[in-house]
Amino acid sequence: MGGLVAAVGVALTLAASSAQAGSGTPASAGRAVRQATVRHYVVRPGDTLWAIAARIAGPRADPRAVLDSLVRANHVGGTLAVGTRLVIPA
Repeated sequence: MGGLVAAVGVALTLAASSAQAGSGTPASAGRAVRQATVRHYVVRPGDTLWAIAARIAGPRADPRAVLDSLVRANHVGGTLAVGTRLVIPA
């Protein structure tokens, strides 16, 4: 998505974290469990939820599912304040 992000001028802030689950060591557990990378989008002047969802979904996808997930994950709707940091659901 890095090329797409650069192409459309979307400013994403990436934060990554990982954690191990279980009481045993990674060898006894068989594998380490990592948390998913959390992505964020910082709202710019003129942005709308629909436009952000459309960029995330891509040019050939229906952005409605992405829009719904943005609203649920961020408890937002209507007008967005510039500088608001939105969580981009996986």
